[in-house]
Amino acid sequence: MMHSFRISSEYINDGFQAVQAKPEDTDDVMSLLVETAEWLQSQGSSQWNALLKGEDSHNTAGAIRRGDVFVFKKGADVAGMVILLVQPSPWDIHLWDQKLIPRMVQFICIG
Repeated sequence: MMHSFRISSEYINDGFQAVQAKPEDTDDVMSLLVETAEWLQSQGSSQWNALLKGEDSHNTAGAIRRGDVFVFKKGADVAGMVILLVQPSPWDIHLWDQKLIPRMVQFICIG
């Protein structure tokens, strides 16, 4: 089921456009996530290391198909992304205080 969202102003600073990701954006989104994981690793962080082994615990492709992923583009280039979950994942419930979950963005990735 594709979730429906309304973007009230899709153009933001410097000509960037916020749009709901489409399946054809999957490769660009995954590349951005891996690039970010590589950068985190270069900074001494093990956060997101699973992506470097080909593991995607967030099922990003599925999240795109459900309509939970938004990309920020400049022209045709994906410059950032965010996952907005309608329902928290089991990991979110375990990690975060129940009061914070309704106001939480899953994660933001900027290239």
